[in-house]
Amino acid sequence: MLHIARKINPHIIVIGIIVLLSAAALSMTAIIHSQQTPSAPPPDDAPITSELDPPIITPPIVDPPPPEPEEEPIPEAPPAPQPNYYEDRIVYLSVDDGPSFHTARLLDITREHNIPITHFVTATFSNHLHLIRRAHDQGNAICLHSHSHDYALIYSSEEAFFADLALISNIINSQIGYAPTCLRFPGGSSNTVSRRHNQGIMTRLSAAVRERGLKHYDWNCSLGDTDRGATVNSMVANVQACIDRGRSPLHILAHDTNAATVDAISHIIPLLLQNGYQFHAITPNTREIHHRIAN
Repeated sequence: MLHIARKINPHIIVIGIIVLLSAAALSMTAIIHSQQTPSAPPPDDAPITSELDPPIITPPIVDPPPPEPEEEPIPEAPPAPQPNYYEDRIVYLSVDDGPSFHTARLLDITREHNIPITHFVTATFSNHLHLIRRAHDQGNAICLHSHSHDYALIYSSEEAFFADLALISNIINSQIGYAPTCLRFPGGSSNTVSRRHNQGIMTRLSAAVRERGLKHYDWNCSLGDTDRGATVNSMVANVQACIDRGRSPLHILAHDTNAATVDAISHIIPLLLQNGYQFHAITPNTREIHHRIAN
């Protein structure tokens, strides 16, 4: 063994050691280099994230809510049925010249029977004008008649007539909140007393009121309560005669300015109801009734 060792050249041993050390150094360098080399970059469409940023969450696709159904328009209420003038028995009971001392009792009677009537009012009894509102609130119609009921004044000229009418219209408006468009001429459209004050004025006034949007109403049945010697029995008999003639609609003229008329009406209302008549108050849709004009 010693003999073999002595034969190895020491230079060869040194060279071998150097080679081994060099190989080891190269291996270490490769390992370090591989640890420092960055990984491949992400594709272009990959989301950019950071360890400090929260993950990006794509919200789910939700279908939009269906549109709310359109509200159907509320249909207008049908117009109130109008009376059939040829088949129904209709009566319009109207009282002129009030309100007066007797109007409150008349309103009690009509309320007891639950019927409407029509008032053609004046300002003759100024202490009772508040009854216009009560009559209206009770369901009765309020119409124009005259402020003064002075024939000489109102039939002196068209201007005088409409000036007087404006005064009572304003009073009614203050009581019920509007001015009515229904009218009754004092004495009716067929009156002849107007001839004493102005020839032909009723012909002109009947046309003039239409031009102003007013409707005027006469009557086809009267209690006759302004006739000399009129009594409760005679008034009831006059209405019975109208019923016997079968008139419909009945436009009955009365005056709430005397006690006997109110007494008679307390009998006339049941009489008309027993004969199948329906009570109506005049409205803007009520058909007009006219006399033949005599001036």
